[in-house]
Amino acid sequence: QEVLDPARPAAMDSLPLTAQFEQKLKELKALQAGVQKHYVNREQIMTQLNENEGVLKEFGLLEGDAQIFKLVGPVLVKQDLDDSKGNVEKRITYIKGQLEDVEKLIKEGEEAVGKKQEEAAALQNRYNEQQAQAQQAA
Repeated sequence: QEVLDPARPAAMDSLPLTAQFEQKLKELKALQAGVQKHYVNREQIMTQLNENEGVLKEFGLLEGDAQIFKLVGPVLVKQDLDDSKGNVEKRITYIKGQLEDVEKLIKEGEEAVGKKQEEAAALQNRYNEQQAQAQQAA
């Protein structure tokens, strides 16, 4: 991690503060784009979850002798109601796992964005301090 401290790599210190700031902004934008992709992914997963929960709810409304068909390619194949319910329940469990994973990625990404914003703000403060010192010396 690059925090403004004496242990920072010398290569970063040799760059002008404006270049360091621009680099932090590029890194920040890349992190924000990654988080945005995770948000889009989460929306897709939520849609899948809602659809599957709706199917399960519809199964609950069916009577025991109802016929269930699954579309396999161009053919409708008859399926057992209990098997169909079990498949949808497994799918819901899997989708919930995916949702937990993407939520974790979003949280980690937002934390990384926050840290990068702090680093950029610290560089901007250093730049402002240098400018103020230069104006006082002039």
